[in-house]
Amino acid sequence: MAFETSDKSGLNNGRKQRLDISNINQSGLKGETVYTDEALLQLIIDNVANMEVPVGTQDANKDGKIDVNDLIFNVSESFKRYAKTQSDKVSLPNLIEALTNGVSVLHSDLSVQKKVAEGLQKKLDAVNRQEKGEKNPLVYSSGLKSKDKLHPIADIVRATEKGFVEQQTITGNTTELAKALSRQPADLMSPIIEYPQHPIVNPRTIAETVANLWILMTDVRNAVRSIAYDMDTALKVGRMGGAGTYFGMGKDCRKLNTLVKTMTPMTPGAKELWNESGVLFDGTKPAFISNNPTPGTECINLAWYGVAGKHNTTIGQYSSAAPHWLHVGITCPPEKAEYTDSQNLDDLL
Repeated sequence: MAFETSDKSGLNNGRKQRLDISNINQSGLKGETVYTDEALLQLIIDNVANMEVPVGTQDANKDGKIDVNDLIFNVSESFKRYAKTQSDKVSLPNLIEALTNGVSVLHSDLSVQKKVAEGLQKKLDAVNRQEKGEKNPLVYSSGLKSKDKLHPIADIVRATEKGFVEQQTITGNTTELAKALSRQPADLMSPIIEYPQHPIVNPRTIAETVANLWILMTDVRNAVRSIAYDMDTALKVGRMGGAGTYFGMGKDCRKLNTLVKTMTPMTPGAKELWNESGVLFDGTKPAFISNNPTPGTECINLAWYGVAGKHNTTIGQYSSAAPHWLHVGITCPPEKAEYTDSQNLDDLL
């Protein structure tokens, strides 16, 4: 049976909806069956107020009534290990005490762990700030210190710095070296007699400058040797072929024979040749490119020389050993035949 709920009770909070309390099981409550919500609430209150302590439950207040402190809780095996008890049931105060002690111990443990963690973090930060590797490892010296022996790298660095300072004191700094490199003779490109090879025009390194010095030294030695030769032998030479005769020089006879026909005394590369007799292509006398006949001014062995001009273009190949002129004539000697085909072997005989 359903009854209209009372607005005065406040349970419906102003709702106009029936509360069917017949669906509520009242078998566990002591008292007569009720049919209104007010009566149901009162019945529940009366039952709770008159509830006695169940058998086996401690009556802490000794009043025969249920008290919150008398409540018994079933506990798990993990709680028994935690609380160090063998009982499967504990009262609410014991449960709260065990939990409180656990929280206190946990807080203490966490404080200790926090301090330990902070200490470990400080040690880790200190380790991370430290420099890695050896501060002064041992290395082998290439000669600044004794060889085949390990030395602290600081000793190697000090020895290197000392050697650098001593070297700079002797050689000067880079600016002074650069100025010294630029102070080469202005006429270095013009030899006194003859350079064995062309000097480097604008040397930029000490190595290039030393190479030029050796080239210059060779030329100076040849000049001194020429002077000494003149003083010792007093050899007198004349222009080969007479005044106005100039020569071209080359390694290839045919190219030279074509070239000298276009040359004049004013052509760059035109040379004067000298020998003791003054006779053109005198095979009995050595020839020179200077009127100071020295070993350094002798004509180049096996080079071809030809008279410059459209007429009288006589050519010859110089030999440092007598006879000094070979293949003298107005044409080049025929080239040697070469074996190329076995079928034409008779043509070569």
